[in-house]
Amino acid sequence: KILALNYQKQKDCANATNAFNKYLEIKPKDNNMRIQLAITLADCSNFKAAAEELKKVLANDPSNSLARYQLGDVYVRDARYEEARQEFKKLVNDPKWGNNAKQMVKWVEQKMSELGIEIPE
Repeated sequence: KILALNYQKQKDCANATNAFNKYLEIKPKDNNMRIQLAITLADCSNFKAAAEELKKVLANDPSNSLARYQLGDVYVRDARYEEARQEFKKLVNDPKWGNNAKQMVKWVEQKMSELGIEIPE
């Protein structure tokens, strides 16, 4: 666990990902470490894998606001704006993430508008 976090801090994508995966083989339900793996994957521009890890967390714990916010962030970074918007909209009433989520919905909608992407109701 510590090794994975140290590699993550050093921005060592390959070793961090490997260490996180080894740890998660032993403790697959450790959602916090799975979120850290997803953050590492996203920081290494592996957005598809990052999204998959966050979806695993949400499958185990649909109310995990951090995972949902991170998923929205991954979608933004991968230019999947409507998917990002949907994830952030699910958090607008969240006591911890609501204000940030509202700002992100607004930002994503502005970005979609700039790009000529229709914003569904």
